[in-house]
Amino acid sequence: MRLADHRWEKACTGSDEFCANLGIGYAQGTFGAADQTKAVDLLARACHAGSGLGCFDLAVLATQGAKLPAGEPGMLDLLRQACDNDYAAGCQQLALRYSKGVGIDKGDAKAHDYGQRGCKLGLQEACTQ
Repeated sequence: MRLADHRWEKACTGSDEFCANLGIGYAQGTFGAADQTKAVDLLARACHAGSGLGCFDLAVLATQGAKLPAGEPGMLDLLRQACDNDYAAGCQQLALRYSKGVGIDKGDAKAHDYGQRGCKLGLQEACTQ
């Protein structure tokens, strides 16, 4: 591990959003070759610390086939955690899934509720759910 990587990961301890962004960087290969294992670890840490961004991006990696650690919630629960932590895209994705019945029982009332939560958090696309 390069010294810069170590310093960034140490900073991750103090900021859940920084940790989430660091995880995204590893997932996208910003620091060289993409490292899904490191990305999942950092995003899970961020999610557990209350980062809606971390939960959302961990859910995205799960849909792309990333192996989540044992005991980690599934993709839908990660989206719920993202929404509960005021990450609008998590609410919007739940609204879409409920409205279309994708991976979950269709529920128009829940789709509307999650869409409105995303809308109130400022995501315009969620306002039409």
